[in-house]
Parts: sequence; C-alpha cells; structure tokens
Amino acid sequence: MDPSLLIPTPDPIPAHSLWFEILLVTTFVLHLLLMNTVMGGAVVALFSRSRGKEPSPVAKDLSLKLPTSLALAVNFGVAPLLFLQVLYAHFFYPSSIVMAVFKLSIVFLVILAYYSLYIYDFRFDKMPGSRNMVLGFAVALLLVVGFLFTNNMTLMLKPEYWAEHFDAPGGFNLNWTEPTLFPRYLHFMVASLAVGGLFTAILGQYKAKAGDASGETQVAQGMKWFAWATLAQVAVGTWFLVALPAEFISLMMGGKWSFTVSFFASMAGALACLHFGFKNQVRRSIGAVVFTISAMAILRHLVRKAYLAPYFSLEELQVNWQPTPLFMFLAAFVLGLVLVAYILKLACRAAQEG
Repeated sequence: MDPSLLIPTPDPIPAHSLWFEILLVTTFVLHLLLMNTVMGGAVVALFSRSRGKEPSPVAKDLSLKLPTSLALAVNFGVAPLLFLQVLYAHFFYPSSIVMAVFKLSIVFLVILAYYSLYIYDFRFDKMPGSRNMVLGFAVALLLVVGFLFTNNMTLMLKPEYWAEHFDAPGGFNLNWTEPTLFPRYLHFMVASLAVGGLFTAILGQYKAKAGDASGETQVAQGMKWFAWATLAQVAVGTWFLVALPAEFISLMMGGKWSFTVSFFASMAGALACLHFGFKNQVRRSIGAVVFTISAMAILRHLVRKAYLAPYFSLEELQVNWQPTPLFMFLAAFVLGLVLVAYILKLACRAAQEG
C-alpha cells in the first residue's frame, strides 16, 4: 500500500507555520526541563541512601518537590502537544490510532504516578519500610509513559508503518522495528538523570544558604549525578546519532547549515555541561543545560521535518490569517510564565523561612 494514501488532508492554520514552530520548540523545552526534573529527581530520591534509621535528607527534600513538579510538567506539556497537532495533526492522529490502547492508557498512568508521588510526600515519615516501593512504582509508571510517547513520536514519522493497523486493528501496535526507538528513548531518560541531579544540587544550595549543614553534601551528590549522567548521555547520544538514516547524519556534518549549527551547538553544550558538572559549578551548569536542551530541541524538530519531507512540507499548509487567537495565546502564555515564576519565588521564600 502507498503510505501517502493513509495521510489525511491537513487543516488550514491561522498564521504562518513559523509562529507555531517557534512556540512548539519553546514550550517543548520548558516541558522537558520540568519532566526531566520529575523523572530524574525521583530516581535520585529512590537511590539516596538512608542514614541508619533516619531517612535520607536528599530523599526527604525531593519528596516535597516532586508532586508540584509533575503537575507543572503536565501543564507545560499541553502546549507543545497542541502546537504539534496544529502543524502535524495529519501525522500525529493516525500514529495515535495505530497504538490507541497504549495512547489512551497514558492518562491513567500519569494519574497513578501523580498520586504515588503525593503518597510518597505526605506519608514519607509514616511508612519508612514501603516509601521506596511507592516511589519505585511512580518511577516505573513514568518510564512506561516515556516509552509510549517515544513510540507515538516515532510512528508519526513513518507512515509506512501505519498499515500494520489493518493487520492488527485492536490498537495494541508499538513501533518495535524502528531502529531509533530505544536510543531515542534512552536519550530522554538518561538526560532526566542529569537534570534531576542538577535539581538536587540547586535545592542543596538553597539549604546551604539557609544554614543547613547537609546542603553542601547534597550539592556534591546532585552534581555527581549530573556529571556522570551527562557522560553516559554522550554514549547514548552517539548510539542515537548512528541509528538515524545516513542522509540525516550528512545534513548534520555540513550538508545543511541549520542542521550543522544545531548539532555542533548541542555538542558544545554537552561539553560545557561536563566541564561545569565535574567542577561542581551549579549556576553555570544551569545555563549549559538550558542551552543544550534548546539546541537539541531545535535539531529534533529539524530531523522530524526531514523524516516527513517525502510526504509533506510545512510550506504546503494553507494559512487563513487570524491573528487574534494567536496574540491572545501569546499574552496569556507570557502572563502565565510570570505568575508561575512568582508563585515559585513565594514557595522558595516560604521554604527558607519555614
């Protein structure tokens, strides 16, 4: 079957596609930072050693932050998903139908993970023997959610795989034959360990400034996670790179300037993360992480466009210019960011005073 016959006709968009590309990448970076904080922070808490009968101060500190971080990650994940649907609905929805049962299960898995993190937080001191089991359950759920989203995002890039739905229309199809599936998935998961470690170090700095003697130890522990996970990410990223089609690698190696600049910016950012990480420089590591994730998000978007080029180009989308909804969203988005930043500032101040 000709895969192009399975691709629906795209809907018109209310503004030039470049607007939505910028918003897609920007909001995706924000979502990644938050989601990696939750995933990585949960793993750091899970493996933090207790001191005798006393719980690990790192795990205790993280337990207070994980539920809120997941709530923010979910909310900030809505926007990039919507912009993805604006630009690529005719690829995203068919790929979701192919794995419909798994896709619908994501909602319930996230809810279960959210409640598990709340239980871990509110009953941290009351269930010393089972708190790691609860947290481990939440981590396992989030790992599954990440794997399902990776399947969804790779399926939308390969319309030639959609025909499997006709052989097995029950909605239980996953993209097992895709060569980039596992390196792509691990690329996100290992990155979360680095960001989670950095988040742990940031919390440690706040504790140290407040006079808590355990703060410096927490900074060192968090930066160790950050540095070594970043080093592991170099290996995983190399695997992901070589799993891509050869023509895409050529684009990154000078074949097209946008790919090349994004790729080498990502590499430079990764080296900066390693340098600052092993030197325990928290603030500079934050800047390096934001830069690296932003560069990689741009590169990821370019690779997606290259995958879909045989079937579709964003320039083909019909534009029905309607500026009001776009500008209203931009205003609400900026206001929302300001409010969230203000709320987090108040929360940090309250934590320092309390």
